[in-house]
Amino acid sequence: MIQRFFIWILEDYINQLVDKRIEEGVIEKLRQQQEHERKHRIAKLRASLNHKTSTVEKNTKDELQPSSGVHTRSEEPTLQIKTDQAAIKKQQELAAMKAKLLGKKK
Repeated sequence: MIQRFFIWILEDYINQLVDKRIEEGVIEKLRQQQEHERKHRIAKLRASLNHKTSTVEKNTKDELQPSSGVHTRSEEPTLQIKTDQAAIKKQQELAAMKAKLLGKKK
């Protein structure tokens, strides 16, 4: 008798819990399916992108043509110093002072 009483009282609560679990399971399956589809689309896009870049890389040659005008990169980098007019003027003034101190005339 007590058992029937508890079943009668808790039946709605148990049914709600079961429905909630089933709903969570369905939502989880939908999420996994969407994630799988997303991964599949990403893989397909990556394959198509890699395919395009690989064909471009295959078509280009590493050899330089004699008339290409392209210079290969040297082992040691060369620094290009930009000289502006102020730096050139200062160097000329320093050279003039040096010459004056050494007693040389231009």
